Amino acid sequence: SEIRSCCPSADLPWVICGDFNSIFDPLDKLGGKHNREDLRHDQNFLRDLQLIEPPSLGRRFTWTNGQSNPIWVKLDRFLVNARWTSPFPRVFQNYLPRFGSDHVPIRLEFGSHTINPRAFRFEKAWCLSDNFEDLIIQWWSQ
Repeated sequence: SEIRSCCPSADLPWVICGDFNSIFDPLDKLGGKHNREDLRHDQNFLRDLQLIEPPSLGRRFTWTNGQSNPIWVKLDRFLVNARWTSPFPRVFQNYLPRFGSDHVPIRLEFGSHTINPRAFRFEKAWCLSDNFEDLIIQWWSQ
């Protein structure tokens, strides 16, 4: 309810992160029982606000109860709207090593990386051109 009340318009890119203390998919929990009603409510939350979870690298779960028969759960995550992924099509969550907490820290990594980057080329003759500085400014702005 709190997030719903302050979410911006769908035309604005936005991202949220935290310990949602919920699961959005049955695969987010290993061990213990799933509460189907909570799961349905959490999936509706994602659908209503048009949020998606970027792919994850590293660990599958971000919290455990540490018992002899442990329960493993993915509680911590980033969520972004579709508008946010337009400028950053290569977005993913990177789960980092856990130190001193029962939760795993997450780093959101993103960029506008291309699959086939252009090769860098430099011609020494360019430096001999009278308008070399203007060319650099023009190329850089493109």
